[in-house]
Amino acid sequence: MNNPINVYVFVSGSRVNGLTLDRSGRNLPELENNSAWVPAFVTTLTVADLQRHTLDAQGALRDLQTRGFHIAPLTAQMVQFPQPHRQAS
Repeated sequence: MNNPINVYVFVSGSRVNGLTLDRSGRNLPELENNSAWVPAFVTTLTVADLQRHTLDAQGALRDLQTRGFHIAPLTAQMVQFPQPHRQAS
């Protein structure tokens, strides 16, 4: 039986998780607000376990397999609709 691959979950103050295959987290991108990535959890490279740390487990799995890391917002992104172009009569 194959041993599961570890995924290291890092957190930041900017409401995102960084998931990486690198135990040190060095391959995670720098954060805009100069905060640091803080190690938080170790999980496995399975969709079921990744769902606990990201809204898009399939995307996280794909990114981890191809790039070695994934940045996961902790909340859904809000998209503001544009204002209507016509005037009310």
